Amino acid sequence: MRSLAVRDPQGLDIDACPGDIRVGHAQFDSGRPVALVAARRPGEDLLGWGILATQHPDVASKELVIAAPFHPPLVERLAARAASLGLSVHLLSVPGLAEASDEISELHSYPDVGRLHPLEGLLSVEQRVIRVLEGASALTSLGGTRRTSAGWVLYVRGKLAAQVRRDGDGVAVSLVLPQKRRIFVTESNFPRWGIELHEMVIQLTQDPRLLDETLGDRERAVEKAAADAGAALTATWIPCSPDGDTCLDWVGVDSKRRAAIGLISAEVGPEQAATLATGQLLVLENRAVWAAGSDGPVQACLSAAPTDPLAAGVVDLLAGETPIEAPRPRLIERAPRPPRPRRERHAASGEETSEGTEPPDSEEGQQRRGRRRPRRRRRGGRGLEASPTDPEAQDESPREGQDEALDDADRPEASAGAVEPTEPEAEPEAPSEVEDPAAETAVGVQAEPELEEEQGETSEDELEDESPDEIRELPRQRRMRAAIVVCNEPESILAALVLARDRRTTTQFVVLPQAELMDYFKGSANDVGENEDLLVVGFTAQPHVRDLLDTAELFRGRLQWFDHHSWPIEDLERLRSTVGRDSILIEPAATPLYCVNQVTERRSRFTDKLIDLSGSRLQDSDMEKWGYRLIELVRRLAESSGDQRPQIGPVLSGKPAELPSAGSIFENEADWVERNDPRMVHFGDHELALFEVPAALDAGEVARRFRGRTGARLSLGSRAGDDLILLGCNDEKRPLNVTGMAEAVDACLSWTHALPGGDRLGRLRIEDRADHPDRIQRVVREIVRQRSVLYG
Repeated sequence: MRSLAVRDPQGLDIDACPGDIRVGHAQFDSGRPVALVAARRPGEDLLGWGILATQHPDVASKELVIAAPFHPPLVERLAARAASLGLSVHLLSVPGLAEASDEISELHSYPDVGRLHPLEGLLSVEQRVIRVLEGASALTSLGGTRRTSAGWVLYVRGKLAAQVRRDGDGVAVSLVLPQKRRIFVTESNFPRWGIELHEMVIQLTQDPRLLDETLGDRERAVEKAAADAGAALTATWIPCSPDGDTCLDWVGVDSKRRAAIGLISAEVGPEQAATLATGQLLVLENRAVWAAGSDGPVQACLSAAPTDPLAAGVVDLLAGETPIEAPRPRLIERAPRPPRPRRERHAASGEETSEGTEPPDSEEGQQRRGRRRPRRRRRGGRGLEASPTDPEAQDESPREGQDEALDDADRPEASAGAVEPTEPEAEPEAPSEVEDPAAETAVGVQAEPELEEEQGETSEDELEDESPDEIRELPRQRRMRAAIVVCNEPESILAALVLARDRRTTTQFVVLPQAELMDYFKGSANDVGENEDLLVVGFTAQPHVRDLLDTAELFRGRLQWFDHHSWPIEDLERLRSTVGRDSILIEPAATPLYCVNQVTERRSRFTDKLIDLSGSRLQDSDMEKWGYRLIELVRRLAESSGDQRPQIGPVLSGKPAELPSAGSIFENEADWVERNDPRMVHFGDHELALFEVPAALDAGEVARRFRGRTGARLSLGSRAGDDLILLGCNDEKRPLNVTGMAEAVDACLSWTHALPGGDRLGRLRIEDRADHPDRIQRVVREIVRQRSVLYG
């Protein structure tokens, strides 16, 4: 302290101050008071306790001195941020404060720690340990890893579960829950400890000692506090100390683009105030990480009022011009306002209410209206295009429960012929108090009870009260009848079959080559009725873009376009402006099924089987019963042209076994599988069949047969000369996340590109695979390394 000309240091007695931190005050030679904080270890939490010390009555100073063996760059940046609070912070490095076991060289261990990039600046073994913990916590959605100035911490259900720090050539993992344990991980023993750490985290999330009501209430309290503040959650459990034993409970962004931080505590004392001060500086410094999109000051939200004068002083200091949000009751806890009485239909003409009818303002009349339930929508109805008596509007396809493509094992246990209802027969009565879920998730929307209206249908009289400016344009209505025109490609036809089963009535199923789409719009498309949608699947706007788009404009409001090809941006924008943005579902993918699945609603077990067929996941029994027949149908349709509605009747009715027999389909694939064996890759409890087939064979069917013959759960196959590789898995009760694995590999390897398909089949395109045959092995290594993703 002599180097700073500080004299007469004295300690301060502050409740709940950690034992390794000393807080005091002194004076400069000039007589200015100054707050002091000293510790035998560095840390960002020293700033929080220092800010708390400046509010002590014996100090009353805006200057602060923090002494530690060294100060990481993060602490230096936070000290600079403290200037926004009107404080002057002096960081004093005193190596002699370190304990004998500490190494001062750790000052340079984390040059970029303040950026909080998940995997930046880490050794390879530490990087893999962190990824194991991240994968396990992401699998359960009950935890997460966070970085501190001293390393990494793992939170599970809001509790500190593990600490990770470098230790020589390895990594020291200190488990805190359920019992303290220390593990030293190196390059040599990582294959063993990597698997055990993953299992430890999974078991920890299911530990009954963590499944108490207190933790559940705490998680709900976080959502409640963010909703009361009108903020959308962006992060939870932000560590405010090197060890992670203190943390902010939540961070969010409100409607004014202000960052909001919150603490959930029964009382706000010195410890909570110090945590709040450190957390505010952390969010200001790393706004792009914890509160992306926010600007301006950080707003603090507390679950209780400060109970200590020091804490109250810190709260006032942090507030500045932005007041601290006091705790507010939830919407469900407020007294409900009585429903607004409806106007009588003849009130405007001066007619009085007849005898025997309760007036609208009477108490009994309000109670009756409060018990009235909204009118239930007619089953299958979605508009006014058809009525129950309209013969053309009758459902031509049977219900999903009548599908005969399912095995007996797939049917419900109650009875083989029972039909599962898609909607409840009666709706339960609405409770008197309804908690609006939108109030918890919408950014910046604070529901007020004074604005609440009675839920239900709006009467004609209430519609008359609305001004024209309040009437919004209704979204695009979906009609029950549809005409489908599909490109003559097998993947497009299969996607169109899924789309056809989603509609009540399919009037046309036209298969055309790309060159004949313009002729269809000028001819047969004019026969599509006004009460029918026109669904275009798998086509681009080539070759006559301008003429085709001008003709498509005639069907605006009824046309919906699905495609998986890459469009020039100018053609795509013109199509959206011509037909309507909500009617265009065009995204680069492997099959139009990816876009079709975004709008389908009438899903059934057989429709899911169709998607499994696209991903080469069906079992042999299903393939023998109807799978080969349907594939043969798709191939025949791809070679034909015109309306094929009669040919797809068994598919629409859910009876694909009635299709004509397939014959010798996939005969070449079967012969090749008999003559060749795949390379088997064993990792963890998985087996992966690796192979490459000739260009003329179907890699998906070969993969399905190899998995069945070898018992492998995974397959990675490709065709000779093709840059596309397929990562497939079996049809299981809980299938492996192969699409997530493809995305994870894409994120790690710059020369791989994941392609979505909508059929639960992982697809990766490898750049210049012919010139780099070793890249397939690097993909396999990445799959083995990130195997925890398969459980996501």
